[in-house]
Amino acid sequence: MANSLVLVTGATGHLGFKVLLLALKEGYEVKAAIRKAEQELRITRVKSIQPYLKNLTFVVVPDITAKDAYVNAVKSVDYVIHCASPIASNANNQGETWSHLFYDPAIQGTISMLEAATKSSSVKRVVITSSIFVLEGWNTGKTAGALDIIPAPSKSNADNSVSRVEAYALSKIFAHHAAKEFFEAHRPSFGLIRITSGYVQGANELNESTTDARNGSNNALMHCSWRNGAHVASLSPGVKASGAHTNFIVAGNGGRGIPWDEFGTEIRERFPEDVAYGRLNPVAGQESLLTSFDVRSSEEALGFRFAGKKEMVESLVGQYLKLLDSVQGTRRRQL
Repeated sequence: MANSLVLVTGATGHLGFKVLLLALKEGYEVKAAIRKAEQELRITRVKSIQPYLKNLTFVVVPDITAKDAYVNAVKSVDYVIHCASPIASNANNQGETWSHLFYDPAIQGTISMLEAATKSSSVKRVVITSSIFVLEGWNTGKTAGALDIIPAPSKSNADNSVSRVEAYALSKIFAHHAAKEFFEAHRPSFGLIRITSGYVQGANELNESTTDARNGSNNALMHCSWRNGAHVASLSPGVKASGAHTNFIVAGNGGRGIPWDEFGTEIRERFPEDVAYGRLNPVAGQESLLTSFDVRSSEEALGFRFAGKKEMVESLVGQYLKLLDSVQGTRRRQL
């Protein structure tokens, strides 16, 4: 494992950066795939990265959907962690179809990576970021297991989606099935693992303002420290990859859904002064879509239990307050 080279895509994203950092801390050499050359500085100037710069290189992949997009990127790579994907935060389909905005990039980005890995003689395992959106159980009361995958809809029906969140969810379903079909058709020599998890929550070291902290998945749940932990842990030879069917559900609180109002309660209990002074305003009565997942086999395979709402709140809200202090010139808080 030591000195093995890992390609991490989506390295400027919330999850991708955390994966990159943890892989470096675990002793891997990392090649970070970025879409623009100037994004390298955004990563290398982060304080926590400084001790590991000698083990970090970059490769520019401007269009993840292009033919042979990752062929050069995977050269000499032992492992791939594929985090790059369109996110739902700011997209809309005014003048464009959801296929163009979400479905095609998700599918083609996944296939491009798998094709490149198949052509490589060095890649031993590919770990792909999926989503709990691919699992059955939404609004049914059913506890979804790792193999309870929603069937892929037709593209024409999917383009009639009414919201970007729904389109994002469908993009994950399409990408999941595309990876499975590719793997079963080509039978590559490397192992394939999918990490199916909820929204990423927690401090993002790439954030430089409170506006940044509201963007991406933090605005929308799952603590980032153990989601990226799942990705890196999946590289271990002790974690088995069985064909195209190895899916790990990464969801905190024992897999039980957490109502948004409980996060508000946690914020008020953890940061009472900031709530009293109006720096934080947790709003009660927000609608929650609760679904439960069976995470027991995933926790057992990966070797650790997933965190809960306390860790999410302390990490994300704590960072938000520090950023707010830096803007307002007030005292920095000790967590």
